[in-house]
Amino acid sequence: MNDELISVIVPIYNVEKYLDVCLESIINQTYSNLEIILVDDGSTDNSLYICNEYAQKDKRIKVIHKKNGGLSSARNVGIDVAKGKYIGFVDGDDYIHKELYRRLVDACQRYRVAISICHAVVFQDGKEPIQTSGYIKNDYVTDDMKLIFSNTLNMSQSVCNKLFLRELFSNLIFPEGRVVEDGYILYDLLYKAKKVAYVAIGGYYYRRRPDSIMSRKFRKQDADFVYCAMRTYCRTKKLYPELWEAAVGRAIHGGFELVVAKIRNLSRWEWAKYYFEFVKMSNALKFLEADLLKSTIVKEETKKMVCLFIKNPLEFLRQLKHDETTFQNEKSNRQLMYDSLVEMWQEKDDKRLFDYLIDNGMQKIAIYGMGTMGELLYQKLKNTDIKIECFVDRFAGNYVQGFEDIPVIYPQRILDMVTATVMIVTPIHVFEDIIDDLHTKGYTGTIISLKTVIEQM
Repeated sequence: MNDELISVIVPIYNVEKYLDVCLESIINQTYSNLEIILVDDGSTDNSLYICNEYAQKDKRIKVIHKKNGGLSSARNVGIDVAKGKYIGFVDGDDYIHKELYRRLVDACQRYRVAISICHAVVFQDGKEPIQTSGYIKNDYVTDDMKLIFSNTLNMSQSVCNKLFLRELFSNLIFPEGRVVEDGYILYDLLYKAKKVAYVAIGGYYYRRRPDSIMSRKFRKQDADFVYCAMRTYCRTKKLYPELWEAAVGRAIHGGFELVVAKIRNLSRWEWAKYYFEFVKMSNALKFLEADLLKSTIVKEETKKMVCLFIKNPLEFLRQLKHDETTFQNEKSNRQLMYDSLVEMWQEKDDKRLFDYLIDNGMQKIAIYGMGTMGELLYQKLKNTDIKIECFVDRFAGNYVQGFEDIPVIYPQRILDMVTATVMIVTPIHVFEDIIDDLHTKGYTGTIISLKTVIEQM
């Protein structure tokens, strides 16, 4: 297999605090045939100085300094000068697994595809990432575009956890002036590729910073979260109508909720300043209102808030400001809940988990949820005498290859579980909802929250 050149494009803007970790992770890749293009986008800190220092130490590094133009502009400049057969992207405040590019390029060549994808591991600045493979439980390749779109709706929209054949960018550029630049171009790249390889590694580490775009108060350009999500919704529904619900979920959770989290702290003057932007967003969201009301994956409380926003943005903003319980940043609260649970888990010996399950007659279990916590539970039990009969997940269709030798089933198939009489639920934030759903579907076995297990073990 040829060691084809990979051009790694790193846009950099005022990330001196994180840049050493980022660059070290790239230059120490086990795949060494790299062209490392550092695009300094007008940094005002020591980022450019750090880039030049690394360029003196590693001849693979090329430094480009340009006037500040934003992330898309920096990436486009990097693409213009790239010489590699493949292109990868790393943001200057993130870092990557040492095997990332070897695994991704191997998948591209082995499966003869133009795009390979791994799991992006999100972690809070100041904490260590939890290594999982996310939705990708085994390496596989597919040319089923409906499955590819479905996977993408439920996974990271970033280009950074992917490797691309450079030819894909021949007529495509990142849209400049946009906040959600990846979301605008990603589906076009996938559609051009026609076939995609998925690699079971948590290879890209995305740092969530308190001063990032995702964390700051609302600005006019942040409406782009809604516009891009709606563009994805409309395009997906047109191409693959049966994916309408997943597209609605992406539009709400990856668009509307992100914007609402930003506008909750606006002053009255700021509301007035951005009011017409809110009206434009509400007009855009009207296109999914009918599907939203039919959706089973969006909470009723959220549906009410979206419909109020569509009907009367001003009244929505008033309620949001004066009633703190009306809408909460569920994603943020959920992250805090899971972080505290993981910290509690790490303080306990793994043998206590095994002993707890055995002592309570839980030798044969099913794990509900294929996310980070579900995978962690599996990793801790896979080499023990606890038998894991299956995983249960409402996105079971994304795991067409299963997970190792364990089947992944939809909740609707819960009665197909013949021998597992205990269900450990890992999405702890919706535990009560899952209990109600499983009982409705006829499941009569023991249902226990992972939170309860960890607290009592």
